[in-house]
Amino acid sequence: MDDSYPDFTAALSLLSTAQLKFEIKEGPLAHIEIVDIHVVPLGNSMFWIGTSHPQEARRDL
Repeated sequence: MDDSYPDFTAALSLLSTAQLKFEIKEGPLAHIEIVDIHVVPLGNSMFWIGTSHPQEARRDL
């Protein structure tokens, strides 16, 4: 899923049922974070995703 903000475009990718990748591809904010997630189904094709925060995230360039 791609999402655009005034200063950057972010791409979110589910790597598995337990990990999510957040990627900013260009500009001074460019980086990749891989975080652990917990998914809770809410029904009717909706779900909640809880993530770890940057202290626990793995950052790659």
